[in-house]
Amino acid sequence: MIIGNKTVLEKGFSAIFFEFKRKYYGIAKIYNRKKEFTGYYCNINTPVKRFENGYQTKDLFWDLWVYPDGKKFTILDEDEFEDALKENWIDEKLAQKAKKSLEQIINIVKNDKFPPKFVKDYEEL
Repeated sequence: MIIGNKTVLEKGFSAIFFEFKRKYYGIAKIYNRKKEFTGYYCNINTPVKRFENGYQTKDLFWDLWVYPDGKKFTILDEDEFEDALKENWIDEKLAQKAKKSLEQIINIVKNDKFPPKFVKDYEEL
């Protein structure tokens, strides 16, 4: 994935994923092949459900890229979200949850509170 003129995510890059109970999003810290931090990929999805043999979540198609400074962002996959609605891959209730979650993350970024401290401070790859 290229944003602006910089490759921020592609095959061979590493990520540390953070999923949250009762939140309709997850955050990934992305690192290039040289282990340089490229930014945060926020995936809008249903809250994670835990089962005996693993976990389950459903992608809600919208994503948000937050630049390494935690202050700028780019909304991703708006067209995929619209297609998902047209094709009934997600219902209106989930669509509203996705929209609310995207707005929530954007507000956190705009209020200079992104990412959560434990996400920002976690460095182990």
